[in-house]
Amino acid sequence: MTVWRNASLAAFLWMGVTAQAQDQGSGPGYEMLEGLLAKAKAASDAGDTDLATKYASELLAKNTDKASWNYGNVVYEANEILGLAALKKGDMASAKRYLIAAGRTPGSPQFDSFGPEMTLAQRLLDKGEKETVLEFLDLVAKFWATRKPGDSDKFAELDRRHAATIEGWKEEIRAGGKPRLDRFGVLIPAWTYWLLPVIAGIFLVVSSYRGRQRADE
Repeated sequence: MTVWRNASLAAFLWMGVTAQAQDQGSGPGYEMLEGLLAKAKAASDAGDTDLATKYASELLAKNTDKASWNYGNVVYEANEILGLAALKKGDMASAKRYLIAAGRTPGSPQFDSFGPEMTLAQRLLDKGEKETVLEFLDLVAKFWATRKPGDSDKFAELDRRHAATIEGWKEEIRAGGKPRLDRFGVLIPAWTYWLLPVIAGIFLVVSSYRGRQRADE
């Protein structure tokens, strides 16, 4: 019962965030940034650190609209790619610096609800960089585990769970452990991940259909 209640809460929030982003729109600037991000991720996945660094740096330089709902996403993701590239080159100091820069994102509708992917943090933790990861988790808590003005009770409940998750990770790290920094580990089990995009897709189709109906009336 708890699993399904958590899955339903996640799906509800996913739909709300998706609708919010759709309502806010995305213009040519968004498409340009998404194109650069896709190239940076592809280069990173292919192990081309120089190309990944080039695209991620360009992405940061062109991410100038702080009022955009996507601004915080770009800040985080570009810095994570830069940090992973630095780590692969053996530049630990730069990797740690980029992790903190990523954690200083102002957040976004997506990050505030679901949190960021923590690949760079996990790799640094596995290498024993616990102090940097602890600092990073404190930064993440500011947007992922802190109630914001106007938040509904459902969001507040989720913030409390995220805060407990982060505190649990920090306690384990301080005790010498290396927890898995899995942002979905407590919210829903892995086998339910596929439900979220399916439900979100259905929601968008229904919303689009209703919009056309209203336009025809």
